[in-house]
Amino acid sequence: MYALTNSPAPARSLPRWSLHLIAISITVLVAFVAVLGLDIYVHQRLRPYAAVNIWGYRGDVLGRKRANEKRILMIGPSTVFSVGFPPEQSLPAHLERSLQRRVAFPVHVVNLGMPGEDVYAYRANLEDFGFLKPDAVIFYGDSNPTGYVVPVVQRRNSPVFRLTGYYPILHIAIREKALMMRHAGKIESAYGAGKVVFRPAAAQSAGADPLKAAADVADYVKSAVGAAAETPATPNDFKDYCRAWNSAVSYARSLGLPTLVVNQPYETAFQIRIQQALQAMLREQFGRDDGVRYLDLGNAIDLKDPGLAYDGVHLTPAGNAHMAERLVDAARALLERPVSPAR
Repeated sequence: MYALTNSPAPARSLPRWSLHLIAISITVLVAFVAVLGLDIYVHQRLRPYAAVNIWGYRGDVLGRKRANEKRILMIGPSTVFSVGFPPEQSLPAHLERSLQRRVAFPVHVVNLGMPGEDVYAYRANLEDFGFLKPDAVIFYGDSNPTGYVVPVVQRRNSPVFRLTGYYPILHIAIREKALMMRHAGKIESAYGAGKVVFRPAAAQSAGADPLKAAADVADYVKSAVGAAAETPATPNDFKDYCRAWNSAVSYARSLGLPTLVVNQPYETAFQIRIQQALQAMLREQFGRDDGVRYLDLGNAIDLKDPGLAYDGVHLTPAGNAHMAERLVDAARALLERPVSPAR
């Protein structure tokens, strides 16, 4: 009679398809980590020129908000972004330093400017960056030359940003590098003369022709102010434009945020009528809400002065510092108001 013994069961190998799946997963993960690391590297390298940080706004990444800290979101187009200069020389950065000299608590002005956007994107920007826990919002500009709105929200073009809040820029850098190679190093030729793009040292490349054009525009505005004032515009003259502004301001007030709408310097006489329509809409919709203010800086700066505006639109660091001083009292008044919803 034979004794029964326990023999180990034969080892089972994984199915071949599962090994392939594991290999593919590891490859994808390694590739993802490599691309993410390269994207973060590009963010750091381009930061002094034209890049946003990894969360999609200009300047240093803000940490957890301190108990006595105040934050203002400054939302606007390329003039808020301050194309051509490092983030430390942008309009929001100058405004932040001006405020810090006047208040006794820490204050940050977050630069949410984005080239290529207009007022259509302002509400979306406020929605996307509510995690920064703002105490007030400044909607600066939209020097709209036509009165029409363009349905573009640049950051939301990225599915990664929509899903995670991380804003990748590697694809932008690669695309612009390829365009420059195809156009003999001239990115302006690739995009067309009227397109504002991210490019380093834009101010240094401003020549005599843009400065002369700026002077002509400024003279035209001055000569036309009187005629425009005789026939004030109404919200019905620019319905879509005023509707987009109403949406942005209404959303800010629904969050209880004191809101300042600022008109940047005029480039054309037509913009005077656009701003008249905007002011009429604000009076009509928010006239009884003391949490909404409008500041007209249309004539606050001479756009034909190359020391203040290098291309007749975008300001130099000196121009940004000048505008910050014109803004600082109104911005300080925002911070003195409690966060409360519209009445």
